[in-house]
Amino acid sequence: MIEEKKVKRKFQTAKFIRTMAITLLCVALGVVIAFEFKTIKDSMKEDNKNELSLEDYQAKIIQLNDTIKQLEKDKADLEDKVRTFENSTNEERIELLESENQKLRAYACLTEVTAEGIVITIELEDTSLLSRVTGSTLLMNLVNELKASDAQAISINGQRLHSMSEVRPVNDYLVINGQICYAPYTFSVIGDGGNLQSSPGLSDIMGSFRDFFKLNGVDGVPAGNLKMEYSAEVTVPALTEDYLQGITGSLASAS
Repeated sequence: MIEEKKVKRKFQTAKFIRTMAITLLCVALGVVIAFEFKTIKDSMKEDNKNELSLEDYQAKIIQLNDTIKQLEKDKADLEDKVRTFENSTNEERIELLESENQKLRAYACLTEVTAEGIVITIELEDTSLLSRVTGSTLLMNLVNELKASDAQAISINGQRLHSMSEVRPVNDYLVINGQICYAPYTFSVIGDGGNLQSSPGLSDIMGSFRDFFKLNGVDGVPAGNLKMEYSAEVTVPALTEDYLQGITGSLASAS
């Protein structure tokens, strides 16, 4: 009887040890699998990051090459103008100077400009989106990206942007050149329409805007709409006389 109990106890002990061993093995195997899965996942993320970085570098190289070509073209145009000016009559020189004056006035935002470009429209179902950090940041990113692009002239709701223009989101509206502008916002941009539409930075911001509108939508209806369209004739107005007088007065006071 005693021997039988000893055998039974040994059998139970062996069974317990075997069960614990299997359990520990399963736990160890699970930890190894989880660790391997995390390693593979992190590796895939790193690969994706490197891939995106490579695409960014390629886009920057293309953009720099385009800039170099444009600078070479501008240099050739200036050299041609100098030769023309040196070999022309007084009347031809006056005409050339008048033409250059008109171009300078256009670059200084003193004249209305009409040429090819793009029109970007932002419609807001909820104007309070501008008071949120993400909304105002996206809007300012769009403004800055357009300024940094090859755009030759930009206006928002008829307000011409220049190097000293101030664009500020305030509550549910924008203050542009001291003027209050409400949604919808229409960006009129003059420049090479194809290059502007394919700009990587602009495409990223447009995608972020659409994601933001979807995230803040209700019952599957986005909180806003964003459109970018090419136009053969985009008109950007000149700076208003009142605004120019205000700038002149501010500069006079500062001096």
